[in-house]
Amino acid sequence: MNVFRRGAVRIAGLEPVVVALAAPFLLFPTLRPASTLAACAALVVVWLARWAGHGRPGARTPLDVALLLLAVMIPVGVWASAFPDLTIPKLTGLLLGLAVFRATVNAAGSPRRLWTASLIFLALGLGLVAVGTISADWFVKWPALEPILSRIPHLFGGLPGAEEGIHLNELAGTILLVLPVLVSLVWVRGPWRARARVLLQALGLSLAAATAALLFLTQSRSAWIGAGAAAAVMAWLLWPRLHRLMVIGVVVLVLILLYVGPQELFGSVFTASSFEQTNRLTSTQNLEGRMVVYDHALRIIGEFPVTGVGLGAFREAAFVLYPGFSQLHSPQIAHAHNVFFQAALDLGIPGLVAYLALVGTALWIGWRAARPDGGEFRWLGLGIAGSLVAFHAYGLTDAVALGAKPGVALWMLLGLSAALWAVAGQGAGQTAETP
Repeated sequence: MNVFRRGAVRIAGLEPVVVALAAPFLLFPTLRPASTLAACAALVVVWLARWAGHGRPGARTPLDVALLLLAVMIPVGVWASAFPDLTIPKLTGLLLGLAVFRATVNAAGSPRRLWTASLIFLALGLGLVAVGTISADWFVKWPALEPILSRIPHLFGGLPGAEEGIHLNELAGTILLVLPVLVSLVWVRGPWRARARVLLQALGLSLAAATAALLFLTQSRSAWIGAGAAAAVMAWLLWPRLHRLMVIGVVVLVLILLYVGPQELFGSVFTASSFEQTNRLTSTQNLEGRMVVYDHALRIIGEFPVTGVGLGAFREAAFVLYPGFSQLHSPQIAHAHNVFFQAALDLGIPGLVAYLALVGTALWIGWRAARPDGGEFRWLGLGIAGSLVAFHAYGLTDAVALGAKPGVALWMLLGLSAALWAVAGQGAGQTAETP
């Protein structure tokens, strides 16, 4: 190996460190624009060094084709936007997400490193939850919770893009990315002694209980539905003997749905609370408000099927294209309240296809690893499957949009899935390269 290639390999080995240092500037790109450009340049240098040192951009994964299509659509989404002030933060957020994904896959090339990456993911997710908790706008939907919510400290706010505080629904979506993985630690079978494993299981269960309590306090009904979907999927994977009983339960739920009526049942879940009664139609916390948003989102997708309306531009484009929309909703509406609609609005239908392929492949990897013969990392496959199902069941009626700050956890989860595919031997003999 010549001197140039050795130097490139050493620079490539710094990828996780460079991504960590670049993260603050990409999460808040408008605070120090020059530093943000320098962070982007540093990432490009590391990626080129990996290519030069290892002969390819990174470890091959089953998600590569979907990632390539998504990457192609990102410039299209930037070009289509008429609101650069809204698009730039989403763009840098997506770049950070892709960087986190690649760093996770390239670094977690062995069982020990995959364990380390999994623990870093949990620390990252809990850190995001903690920051969201102390900077959230803890409004009260149900008066009975006011004595508890009033005691939660609001230590800082005014973050760019969330000047009035983190929205509780976004905090709930972030929790859903980490909670199933925490719960799955109960079934961990790691390379530790029995006592260390029991301590890890106890710690995971304690953190899961605290996080679940926090999820309840967010009062996000979309997130509660997502948590229920994750519990059902994880139970299906863990206890095959319950399959018949679960199928019967699903049939009963479908019959109830048909008897009551989908609209009535959905409306009862998203009935306005006392907090929302002041403007029932315009509130996106209830059925009527969401249906208005969905209608306008689908209209825009129909008018811009290939390019979308631009990355992060829906919140302004809806009012420009449909002036009557401003009479129904305030300009504070940030997204389409559906993660799939939002992907199509941001990156067009091709971007939505890429996103579906990306998530679907990662879910397939987690599902396979979570089977009874999944081996040492069965717990991780179980957590990945549960988190992806929870996040996207929640995403049917709410959204953490592409490029949003909490989305970093989703990208690392996808990276863990790709690394798991290689390390667990599910990649037809391929292994992830190490830095």
